[in-house]
Amino acid sequence: MIAAELLLLRATVAQWSMAGVQARALIAALPGIASEVSGTGYGFVLVPDHLGSVPFGRNAQGGLVLPPTQPLS
Repeated sequence: MIAAELLLLRATVAQWSMAGVQARALIAALPGIASEVSGTGYGFVLVPDHLGSVPFGRNAQGGLVLPPTQPLS
């Protein structure tokens, strides 16, 4: 039973890990996309609601496009 739980946990953690990789790639790509939009224009970015069973861009996560509000440590 413990072995089965470990296998299931590994699959779940892998999904969350991959979603984190995708989120970091999205955050890294957004400034380049924003620089292509004119100062008077608007940009429209489509982000999936979830990746597998992992919530991803649910509820139009504005935090992905806002500037940092805390200094880097």
